[in-house]
Amino acid sequence: MKMLEKSSELWPVADLEILGYCPVCGSKDRVALHGPLTDRLFHCAPGDWQLHTCQQCQLGYVDPRPSPQSIGRAYATYFTHGDSGQAENTGLLRSFRARLRHGIRAVLNDYRNQRWGMRLVPAARWGRLLVGAIPGLRSLVLAHMRHLPPRPPYAGAKLLDVGCGDGAFLQAAQAAGWQVTGIDFDAKALEVARRRGVHVVCGGLDLLKDDVGCYEYMTCSHVIEHLHQPAEWLSQMHALLAPQGTLWLQTPNLASVGHSYFGSDWRALDAPRHLCLFTPKGLNSLMHEAGFRCNFVKLPFFMAIPEYLYSHKLARHQNTKGLDLSLVFFMPFVFFLAVFQTFVYRKAEFMTVIARRAD
Repeated sequence: MKMLEKSSELWPVADLEILGYCPVCGSKDRVALHGPLTDRLFHCAPGDWQLHTCQQCQLGYVDPRPSPQSIGRAYATYFTHGDSGQAENTGLLRSFRARLRHGIRAVLNDYRNQRWGMRLVPAARWGRLLVGAIPGLRSLVLAHMRHLPPRPPYAGAKLLDVGCGDGAFLQAAQAAGWQVTGIDFDAKALEVARRRGVHVVCGGLDLLKDDVGCYEYMTCSHVIEHLHQPAEWLSQMHALLAPQGTLWLQTPNLASVGHSYFGSDWRALDAPRHLCLFTPKGLNSLMHEAGFRCNFVKLPFFMAIPEYLYSHKLARHQNTKGLDLSLVFFMPFVFFLAVFQTFVYRKAEFMTVIARRAD
């Protein structure tokens, strides 16, 4: 009760949703996991937030939490509303990094062009060979493209990105031959998406009720943890997916080695925006109940490194804006954690699921 009184001084009581039970399985059997948590990443969600663990399905959930009507205020300074978060550089260093980024993009684009029939520029002719030669790099590109098949199953095949943000992935999928649609509540981010030339809708999945069974491929990247009713959304996604269609989903793993190591400083807690955090067993069970057959996919070890560096900053109360990846060379434990989580999937930083309709 003390936590609620302190939180309600900053987040109005009328805008709080108090549960007292797990929002996925309904169980009231829970233990306090972390708290009080504060918004240390974007500094726009004032209050002290408590994370509980359901003893039945192992879900981590925020309670009390911002109501669906007020949650938008917790995204006022979210990363989709600003720059990339990288520190600015000037002079020779900036020029060097710009050339390096250009070269890396050319290498990766050549592989994308070869695998997905895209026409991206710049593209280095030898890029596809280099991607195949560097361990983990091919897996990174496949993950970035959300494991899209090399070609759509037929001309005009539809793809839906749930929580599409600024439309960067939609633009890539469209270039790969898909007829794309994105949906998101973030009107500002959708303005950027429209400038990219992709079709997007502002709101929830109920706006697409006329598209039942229409989408051959659906993606949901780091969205389910933000939802007040994740089970309902999964059921809606199942209905929108074509028979034998594919859902690609990625979300943080509450059972990860990163969470075990950093505890309340784990970046993926991100209260109160991350309302629900799953374990592999819990997510698999929920998706099975929604009608999906799930296959969990391993990701290259270096995808976890930025998360550990951010968590390291939080643990030392440092500014999290900008990330100098060169710091990893002075932190061997980061490499150890990243490699470990690739071999023990239940401890992976992110859960990446390629699921298909079971019917």
